Amino acid sequence: MHTDENAIIRSRVRLDPLLSWSVVRIDYALNLHTSHVPVYVALAKRAKLPCGYVCTEDKPGSFYVRCNSVTLNFYDKPDQMQKQPNWGRYYDRLCRDAAAIYRIEVQCSKSKRFDIMQAYHLPDISLAGFLDERIAQDTIQEYYRSTIGYGDYYSLPAVYQHIQETIWRKPKKERIYNWLRLIAQTGSFAESRNCFLQGSYLNVEPQIWYKAAKGRLLIILKVAGMKG
Repeated sequence: MHTDENAIIRSRVRLDPLLSWSVVRIDYALNLHTSHVPVYVALAKRAKLPCGYVCTEDKPGSFYVRCNSVTLNFYDKPDQMQKQPNWGRYYDRLCRDAAAIYRIEVQCSKSKRFDIMQAYHLPDISLAGFLDERIAQDTIQEYYRSTIGYGDYYSLPAVYQHIQETIWRKPKKERIYNWLRLIAQTGSFAESRNCFLQGSYLNVEPQIWYKAAKGRLLIILKVAGMKG
């Protein structure tokens, strides 16, 4: 007789008795399927984090940041699975399911939990009210927009070409391009700012991709509509 492993896994967790439980922390997550997972994780690390956010983990395959109300995790799901201990008979299958997944998580603390309750008029802190796809999508989109930001990615040579095509004066073009090079070489906006304040530059010309996102440095370059 054929046994459905999906049914076995689902049968072990019944949500009905849990729906009335009180929520202390609620996590919302999104799995994005792409063949460029390591690239997206690396690019997330180059974001200009808003004031109040600190990086709590910056390792190959993962990038975690937090503020007072949330913790944001961006990571390579296959890489994470490989670093975990074997989870028994379903481990291999779970690893296969995790292939090519870029994982985004928003972990909401107690204060954010009350913000969600007010915004969506939830009557209490029971689990049932928070299991709403609309709330999950809104929360993930809100924090992704405010930290990583939306936009397309372009190669450094493509951005350089666009800079050269502007009517800006040569000193301005050079300043902007040098800053972009510094971001590429240091690995993040924050580190590039530190190097800039120290007056230090690196010499290696990187092959890095940049993002044109509203509210970020590259919007100054007006590359949002450019094809890289």
